[in-house]
Amino acid sequence: MGAKKIEIGKDWFKAGSKQVRKVNKFEQVSITKSEDLPELMTTKEAAEFLKRHYKTIEEWRKDGQLKFLKVRGRYFTTPEFIADFLENEQKRNG
Repeated sequence: MGAKKIEIGKDWFKAGSKQVRKVNKFEQVSITKSEDLPELMTTKEAAEFLKRHYKTIEEWRKDGQLKFLKVRGRYFTTPEFIADFLENEQKRNG
């Protein structure tokens, strides 16, 4: 299974989040599955990676925007789920 690579546009972060941050310079970003990222990520780890508050990530989980797995009462996401989420956000924002 190869790494999934997606291109993220300059306005992907304007996706209706209440915590939109102003950025002076935002370059095109490529995300690939990396050995640096854990296979399963907690809500707080995903929030750190996406540079969002963990409550925002919880809202995305509850709304079904970002996929999570429930393992013994705890929620985890994967780098692939995050890549799919970002790809969908890019498509939605055109």
